[in-house]
Amino acid sequence: MTYLFIDTNVLLHYRRLEEIDWLNLSKSTEAVIVLCPAVVRELDHHKVTHPQNKFRKRAQEITASLHSRLSGTIADVIRPGVRLEFLAADPELDFGAHGLRPEITDDWLIASSLVWKQEHPNDEIRIVSADLGISIKARAKGITVFSPGDADKLTEELDADEKRIVQLQKELAEIRNTLPSLSLGFWGEPKAQNFVRFRIQPPAEYDASAAAGEMARIRSKHPLLPAPDQLGRVRLNEVERIKQQLTGGLSLPISKEDADRYNASLGVFYQNYETYLRKLHDLRNKELLKIAFEIGLENEGGGPAEDVDIHLHFPDGFQLFDGDDHTMEAPDPPTPPKRPGTFDFGNFNLHALQNIGLTRPVMPHVGPPPNVSSPFIKRTNSYDVRTHVNRAKHGYTLRIAKFAALFASYESAGPFRIDYSISAANLPKAADGHLSVVVEKS
Repeated sequence: MTYLFIDTNVLLHYRRLEEIDWLNLSKSTEAVIVLCPAVVRELDHHKVTHPQNKFRKRAQEITASLHSRLSGTIADVIRPGVRLEFLAADPELDFGAHGLRPEITDDWLIASSLVWKQEHPNDEIRIVSADLGISIKARAKGITVFSPGDADKLTEELDADEKRIVQLQKELAEIRNTLPSLSLGFWGEPKAQNFVRFRIQPPAEYDASAAAGEMARIRSKHPLLPAPDQLGRVRLNEVERIKQQLTGGLSLPISKEDADRYNASLGVFYQNYETYLRKLHDLRNKELLKIAFEIGLENEGGGPAEDVDIHLHFPDGFQLFDGDDHTMEAPDPPTPPKRPGTFDFGNFNLHALQNIGLTRPVMPHVGPPPNVSSPFIKRTNSYDVRTHVNRAKHGYTLRIAKFAALFASYESAGPFRIDYSISAANLPKAADGHLSVVVEKS
């Protein structure tokens, strides 16, 4: 005789017991379907607490059918050569000694089959289950496990609750397809990316040789006045006199006092020009510590975004500027002193004529406000930036702002992260993310 211990998952997921050809499946001439107490308890539990209504209903139907057979309303013979038998008591077995755990329901089914095998050594004992865990444990105890075929498995039909969930998910997907999907990226082709890479050059050494050459040129262009004659007057040599006449200047004799004052002013001018060259060198090194990048708003959703507020947070460690407004102004070169005894009126008429022209009033541009506002940068311990976009069309990337970050020194330059949050009037939830600025040193 073959005894088939049925697992709960077979009762829930396969056809009714009387509809399955057990003799063919078990290759037996006679078979007994055994229901142990642990399976009955699990069925009672599922008919009340299973999260899916269809399985609660299935457990209720099976329990009612088994109750009818137990009470004698329906015969215990379910098919020709196949009958049903209930075990009244749980197995008396040392679970620990057999590597089983009493808190696991499946182990009670294995324990029931083991006790039956001990009490009926001449019977063929098998467990019918689609559970991999049971199969592994039972076969380790020498008990064969098999499951009904796919033809006996119930089709996974959706119940009313599941159908409603599927419908709601479909409607939600349709709504999402009409909403904007917003993110920020660094402006570029072909698509805005969430990172950008820069390479910072080390500061250059001051080129004293080039500076000396430039100072020699300046001294040649603005030479000191020669020593005065016997009458105490300074006269220009013929070359300088012709040069001034060609440029429209007028040369007069210069007193020694005027010449001394002029030469002293030239000395100060030379010093200021050397300082100017130093400042120009410092500015060029400062430019090496500046990085500039543009940020764009990308809408990958199915609809345009309206009334968009963008908030960005930059860390500390550099100075942050609006890249459209910030420029590093070069220092102005010093003005050489006015050479005494000359009148530079040769270029006056030319400049005057160049400045004379017909003028027309400039009319201010009248039209709608720009779609993107200029970024407002607030300095705290770090930087908080906000900007506003009236409308962002779907499928496009919109330039938002250009920024310039200036590091204090080559040593302090390094990578940083920009956190952002995007809110729109037609988005139920803000879109958060971050951008990465990678700074490498040469």
